[in-house]
Amino acid sequence: MPDPWLDEEPEVFSLRIAVSAATAPQDTLQLAIDVICPRPDQIPTHPIVYFGYPGGGYNRHYFDLSLRHLDARAPYSQARFHATRGEIFVACDHVGVGGSDVPTAPLGYQDVARMNVLAAREVTSRLTDGSLIPGLGPVDPGAIVGIGQSFGGFLLTLAQAGDPVFDGVAFLGWSAIQTDPGWPPGVDVASILRDGARGDDPNNPRRRAYHWADVPLEILNADLTRAPGSAGADERWGARHHPGGPLLVAERNPVAPGVVAQEAAAISTPVLIVAGKTDVMHDPWAEPSAYRSSSDVTLCVFPHMAHMHNFSSNRFRLWQRLSDWARTVAATRR
Repeated sequence: MPDPWLDEEPEVFSLRIAVSAATAPQDTLQLAIDVICPRPDQIPTHPIVYFGYPGGGYNRHYFDLSLRHLDARAPYSQARFHATRGEIFVACDHVGVGGSDVPTAPLGYQDVARMNVLAAREVTSRLTDGSLIPGLGPVDPGAIVGIGQSFGGFLLTLAQAGDPVFDGVAFLGWSAIQTDPGWPPGVDVASILRDGARGDDPNNPRRRAYHWADVPLEILNADLTRAPGSAGADERWGARHHPGGPLLVAERNPVAPGVVAQEAAAISTPVLIVAGKTDVMHDPWAEPSAYRSSSDVTLCVFPHMAHMHNFSSNRFRLWQRLSDWARTVAATRR
């Protein structure tokens, strides 16, 4: 059954992009991506191209939550929404996540971010020369936009600061200053992940931070139920491992205050910051101050929305705002 706001389903192409392993440049690992785009005759001359990076415990399908996998009363696919506007969406799995290769040697966060940049550059190059997708032909992007949701925002910050590949970056549910997950005092989230949790348990500490009260219970339960030892749900959008895989060496704590202060301050491209009314940012209105090198920083706080934005009843408003912002990036760039 097609999404009701699409005249016809967009094209979805699943690809694997080879990148060199940071620990052994002669070796390669492959990253999984899905390219969701309109038919070639529906793509404008200079389309927006998004690269979406999911958070911890989620894979690339977080950006393409279709009717086949969720409540049939409403569509949940951000990627397909953008396709209706003539935009191209590249949903990406970090190394160690989803369909990407799981490293057999330890990597650090900088290595994971570097591989995302390598893949983004390869995909962009193949889009522009027409070799990425059969029949698509060369694409001249109006703007290349990176989207990082939650943990994906952490890695996107490292990537854009170290090797700026995107014309603009959007941070969704990610704090560059101080992460505040909103757990009750004394909650040991690590033990919950280790031992497993039920999404329909009213004592699950993630319920309030991750989902607004109007999210259907069946969706909330599907998203927040964790098998013992799994980073994500046992659903199409869930990931067993965090980015980098089980051998990741965490050289810094992603939720420590100021953990990316230096990197955020180095980003000079336009920045969009998105928060739900309930989210994991200590103070959303302080976030623009983290991006000292950018002269174009936008903050949006959406009502009726919690941390996992694409499950929210207000998700369409976010997607529309993101699309409008990306078009201003493209207009400024040109």
